[in-house]
Amino acid sequence: VDRFESVLPVQTRPPVIVDIDSANHSDALLKAAASGLIPVGRDHRILPSARVRKLDLAIAFWQIMQFAGTIPDDARIQAIAFPPDIGMQHAAWDAVSHCIATGIIGPEPDGQFQAGKTMDGSDILVSVEALVSLLARSL
Repeated sequence: VDRFESVLPVQTRPPVIVDIDSANHSDALLKAAASGLIPVGRDHRILPSARVRKLDLAIAFWQIMQFAGTIPDDARIQAIAFPPDIGMQHAAWDAVSHCIATGIIGPEPDGQFQAGKTMDGSDILVSVEALVSLLARSL
């Protein structure tokens, strides 16, 4: 979150979160939740030790791209191969298509996006570095 702090919206009132007191990166988690990158449940929990699904990461990265004003043009979106498991009618199509078009998060070798796939740390790091590089070129 610190790498993207300059593009995140400033929140004057942070959300109430009850399950980050003992988390390793509680300050970063609070910033991410305050900017809307991590949803806060009605029970005021964000589940910091939960696994990250590929779709959740794509949605968060899409939000960061929007905050930064780094949005690929329509031609680039139209040029991508549509993953058969995430079509244009999918609620998260904008997030997925923009992540694929910019190379931040790609489809799996079989061409599927696999939205529910759990991302491991090394895959997340590769995607974060790709987003950092994209923002550096755009800002």
